[in-house]
Amino acid sequence: MGAVDAMHNLFLGLVQFHVREVLGIEDAQTEKHRPVTVKEMNSAKRALATLNIKALQRVPISVLRELCAQTGIDLGVKKKLTKKYLVQMLTVGHLLMAFE
Repeated sequence: MGAVDAMHNLFLGLVQFHVREVLGIEDAQTEKHRPVTVKEMNSAKRALATLNIKALQRVPISVLRELCAQTGIDLGVKKKLTKKYLVQMLTVGHLLMAFE
């Protein structure tokens, strides 16, 4: 029964959902080459301005990277950045800018 249940979860896409959404790990190849739209960027900027963490966690990694670049946050040379790390960098950077 255990093997059938695991196969059923794979078939439903639950593993893919947890890896992408819950853990924040996305396919690096598709994220690198995907252009960022103006609508996505405006939505991310609104979420950052209101410090809506849940909305920022739904934003794709490529948009979060671009938002970091636009706000002057240096991400260093790390190639694989998780969504959680990018959201933390943006929120801390936003709070620090508010106090300056």
